[in-house]
Amino acid sequence: MLKEGAGKRDEKINELETSIIYTEEDVAELQKDLHDYKAQLDKYKKDLLYLEAYSRRENVKIFGVPESTGSENASEPEDTKTIGCILARFIQINCL
Repeated sequence: MLKEGAGKRDEKINELETSIIYTEEDVAELQKDLHDYKAQLDKYKKDLLYLEAYSRRENVKIFGVPESTGSENASEPEDTKTIGCILARFIQINCL
């Protein structure tokens, strides 16, 4: 009777050990996937930062010049022409 109980217990222990091994393998695989996803996320963040910087690098923000839409038939708003002339004077070239 005790031998039967010990045999069942040993069998149950073997099942639990096998289960633990499979669980550890699953956890290791999930950790690898997590590492890969984090690396991919970091790459996407860098790409996004680069694209944001690239899209802004030719933009200039000028304070103190009121924005206006200009006349509807003009190809370029009046404030853009004004800013262009101010910048031209600053860098000492002729304003068109």
